[in-house]
Amino acid sequence: GNGRLDGTGDCRGDCRPRADGRVGKMMGALAFADRLDSSPYAEMLDEKAQREKIAHIFIQECLAGLELPRGSPLSTLVDAGTLALPKLAKLATVLKGKYASICADGSGLPLEIDLGPSFTRHSTFTCPISKEAATPTNPPMLLPCGHVLALGSATKLARGDSRGSRSARFKCPYCPAESTMAAVQALTL
Repeated sequence: GNGRLDGTGDCRGDCRPRADGRVGKMMGALAFADRLDSSPYAEMLDEKAQREKIAHIFIQECLAGLELPRGSPLSTLVDAGTLALPKLAKLATVLKGKYASICADGSGLPLEIDLGPSFTRHSTFTCPISKEAATPTNPPMLLPCGHVLALGSATKLARGDSRGSRSARFKCPYCPAESTMAAVQALTL
């Protein structure tokens, strides 16, 4: 018999359980082996298109591996807003009247909206004083006033007090509130 057809028969039996469409496409291309460039499978020979497809897949897999959004920042924002909007609309109807001031004062919403794993990001924190990224040895520290500084910056501010202990008072660089190292809380990223 024809070696090419015998091969497709073998492949059909061996590959069917794990075929995902690509094997079937390659088998269909075998019927046009002598004139593949003028067949419906001609794109399989287009090296530029194949390189672009591979580059696109590579970029998508790298972004997924780094847990970064696959789309543009704007499309990610629109997608997240689309998921959150129904929940926010429901909240607005519940909070009508006397509770409307909760949303109007800008202090945040009394609701956490879970957008799912595709919108989960690893947080990074850069200290507004030292301009350094937080690390496990220099974590972000929440001051009682709500501002956040890196541990190193908070420690330097506290050292300005001659007592130099955990009870040494220091002023928040962003508001008039005072704090002590004993009152700050480490944040985990």
